[in-house]
Amino acid sequence: MTRDTTPLLALLACCGLVLAGVAAGVPLDATPTAANDAPTASVALGDQQNNCNEPFSLTCVTAESYTLPDGGFIAVYDGDGELLFVTGGSDSGVETIDYIEPGSYNERVLAGGGSVAPPRDILVESQTLTAVAFRDTDGDRLPDVPQTTTDLFAGTDQPYTVSGTPVTDEQDVVVGDVPLVRIEPGEQIYADDVTVESGDRLELDPYVLDDVPVSGFEVEWTQTAGPPVELTASEDAERSPVFFTAPEVSTPVTLTFRLRVTDGQNNTGTDFVNVTVVQRTGPNSTVTFADGETQAGGTQVVLESVELDEGGFVTVRDAGLGTDTTGSVIGVSEYLDAGTHESVVVDLFDVPGASFERERLSIGSQTLTAVLHRDTDGDRTFDFVASGGAADAPYTYEGDSLTDDALVTYPGYYQVDLIGGLPYDRLGPHADNDFYADSGENRLLRWAHGEVVEPREFFESQGNAWPNATLRQCVGAGLIEYDETNDTASVRVTVTEGCAPQTLTLAVYDKPRVGFSREDNQTLVASTTRTLTPDTYTLTVDLPDENEA
Repeated sequence: MTRDTTPLLALLACCGLVLAGVAAGVPLDATPTAANDAPTASVALGDQQNNCNEPFSLTCVTAESYTLPDGGFIAVYDGDGELLFVTGGSDSGVETIDYIEPGSYNERVLAGGGSVAPPRDILVESQTLTAVAFRDTDGDRLPDVPQTTTDLFAGTDQPYTVSGTPVTDEQDVVVGDVPLVRIEPGEQIYADDVTVESGDRLELDPYVLDDVPVSGFEVEWTQTAGPPVELTASEDAERSPVFFTAPEVSTPVTLTFRLRVTDGQNNTGTDFVNVTVVQRTGPNSTVTFADGETQAGGTQVVLESVELDEGGFVTVRDAGLGTDTTGSVIGVSEYLDAGTHESVVVDLFDVPGASFERERLSIGSQTLTAVLHRDTDGDRTFDFVASGGAADAPYTYEGDSLTDDALVTYPGYYQVDLIGGLPYDRLGPHADNDFYADSGENRLLRWAHGEVVEPREFFESQGNAWPNATLRQCVGAGLIEYDETNDTASVRVTVTEGCAPQTLTLAVYDKPRVGFSREDNQTLVASTTRTLTPDTYTLTVDLPDENEA
């Protein structure tokens, strides 16, 4: 590829800047003055890897060391010998001062912006920078130095000299590669010549090394060769990337794009990137569905990633509901635009055109299948089930739907309640009655939480409630205990002498998650009810297994 790499390489690599050393004390066009001699004066830019956080700025230049026996200034000139800035330097590059107190300094950021402001924000081509050590000849602590290196003695403030030669250091600005292209999904490529497949979604990104943004600069991408593609701008002002989809091809073609970056003072750098597109060897769209637990109490699953070349939906299917393509759909995502999406949430048992007899997955592990669907009618609404499969058909590759399977686990949770009186079939938002501890009931004595797959893990989470006065006076209860052998819960209760017979129930409710929430529906799965005269008893109830809860 033939191109002018120099301007943009300087532009885009401030934060990958390397200064290659040239010996200090290089004579420049000047008139020697013996009175300025100072054998200990020195300045050295030195080889360095720049860590500046302001891209392309001249504040990226750092001096390795300098010594000014009588104080003064450091001036930096560009490759044409024109003054860039004069500064006293700072440790951080944030505070900018002009005058340098007498002494020796190491690792100082030469931050521009003092009394002599730089004529540009960035370097637009590789070049040799020259640092010159100046005295404060007139003692006003303000720099008055020449605008060019043609005559370094032309200003009021004279350069330090050694044997009549100005104290200087010259360093070549050498720039490394720039990451320009990202392929979605995938790693970004640190190159300006890449090969991709048809249908790949690409991002042209003017990031510099270490992902430093280009905010504050005008960035322009233009296609200059190859079959035309639509460049879509990003709203990311920190980076100003553009996106496009590699076109369908039967033989390799090369697309060329020009990147032009302009600073605030109209200095411009350009570079080119070539993207070679070859025929695709696999599907354009993919879905990744990893094994794991469900979310929201068995009512949601999360897909690791989805890539769609034309937008659409992802359904989740349960083979246990049969082989019918519409009847097996138990969940669907919201509409997804073309591109790559991560951590895609799919709500289960809420599918347009379908009805279900359950609210969540069965307890235990089961295999679910994620299937990619097109939005064939363009209405951004999932119509596959409602249309009997006529609309929003699956994405396919070589005749097969694009899918991924995952082993999904819903552990199942329950709550055990010791209550006065008879139990309700339902608790929570789907019930007409209150919870047992509410003021309208006041009949909950004890509660405990459990998990179906590992009951003991949560079973120690339990506590007392504050029931009505009769239950407080007439019933005493111990801890709710778990019997691993029989997979039961039991509690020892005592009805106080002198009290009337008490009807007590040990009830087990299925619920969607750990702990208690008034927003969760609970459904009765087992209970034991007894009317007890004064004495001590043990109430026992079977806990749900994976087929019951």
